Amino acid sequence: MKKLAIVFAVILLAACSTTNKHSPENIAKISLDWSGVYQGVFPCADCEGIETSLTLNSDDTFKLERTYKKGKLTSMRQGTVGKFTWNPTKPLIYLPEDGAILTFFVGEGYVTAYDIDGNPIDSKLNYTLNKVQNIESNN
Repeated sequence: MKKLAIVFAVILLAACSTTNKHSPENIAKISLDWSGVYQGVFPCADCEGIETSLTLNSDDTFKLERTYKKGKLTSMRQGTVGKFTWNPTKPLIYLPEDGAILTFFVGEGYVTAYDIDGNPIDSKLNYTLNKVQNIESNN
């Protein structure tokens, strides 16, 4: 009986010493309700604004649609679909687009465009898209 108590104590100590090693990416992906449709208007240097819609699906696929407002009667629409990846150490996702990578910070109810190095864009202009629709997760 004494040996059984010692074995149980060793197992208990081993279980307590094992830590849950989730990276921030895993925590964000698991704990946030991130799948859905995000919308907003990004600033534009040579147009009135870029109406942006980003759909993030629970299978890590995305659809990015942007409409460049050039005036009251004209606009140019662009769309991209693909598979995004999570950063292994930060709550960031990477979307491939025409040979480039777009980076977004994922928060609860919003995503924010980051620069190419994975840092916040140093600007007073708005680079955030707010969630407007949930998508049911298969997780």
